[in-house]
Amino acid sequence: MGNGHVKSLVSANGSMGNVTAFKTASEVIADEMREMGTMSYERAATILQMYENSFNVVRKHFPAAECGVDILSKADQVLMERGCTSQNTLYAQSICPDEINHEFGDITELFRKHMGEVFHMGGLGGIPFTGKTGFVAYSHHVPDGGNLFILFAPHIGVSDSGELGKYSRKGQIDRDGTACGAACGALKFCEDCKLEVDRSTPITRRKSMVKIPGEVYGDYQMEFITSQINEHLHDILSAPDEDSKQAKLAHVMFTVAQEFMIRNINFDDTFAERGKPNLYLLGGIQINMPKPMPDFFMPLMFEK
Repeated sequence: MGNGHVKSLVSANGSMGNVTAFKTASEVIADEMREMGTMSYERAATILQMYENSFNVVRKHFPAAECGVDILSKADQVLMERGCTSQNTLYAQSICPDEINHEFGDITELFRKHMGEVFHMGGLGGIPFTGKTGFVAYSHHVPDGGNLFILFAPHIGVSDSGELGKYSRKGQIDRDGTACGAACGALKFCEDCKLEVDRSTPITRRKSMVKIPGEVYGDYQMEFITSQINEHLHDILSAPDEDSKQAKLAHVMFTVAQEFMIRNINFDDTFAERGKPNLYLLGGIQINMPKPMPDFFMPLMFEK
């Protein structure tokens, strides 16, 4: 199975449509009317506009994005054709621990429930920081004669106002936070410090008035993310506007996670006699939509 199977996860038109946005918004309006008993025209129009704005920005920057339930259905069909079932396949995921990535209806929860079990590999930004040791441990848990299936993805938020890289969190009034916070924080640090001037010097030794992420013991994940973003800083900052910059950042984070994942694949000598299990990788970008919209996922890699 080559990377061409990404196409099998995308709708024929390659993007979300206005019908999807209108249908989801209409369901929210109906639920609110049942709960409140009434709704003003202005309130209904506000909800419709918010959903349309959110879908427009995702359609523009992530045209191949699909609802998680659709990705699950299509990926499962491809895997089933190759003999992978929840009984003979051990599922793992490398997803950022941010709670907005693991809510009801998110692709992480959909796959976990469908596959039955999950081995967690991900740290900040969805990078598989469990490393080679984590992969070896995961591979040792595979059923005899079975398969391994890993979902990995960085994430990006969409605020209620339709801004990429931000998220309107529950209970936080009149302010939006960043998502992914680690990626956005690392990018801001690199921008503020202009670290691109001396790539040969380890990031923790570069002089700056701004505190270096990772300088405190135990924050190695943030240090790694910052160093990787710094390598792509010029490309990210060349984006024409803020939404494009955040979309580029998400793609850079995917590249970092993908390279980290591939380097960590390590079947040890215990498989010499019984043979290596089949390994399937599904990678992409998880898109956190304003609630109660379902999150989306843009597949970028699906291969054996």
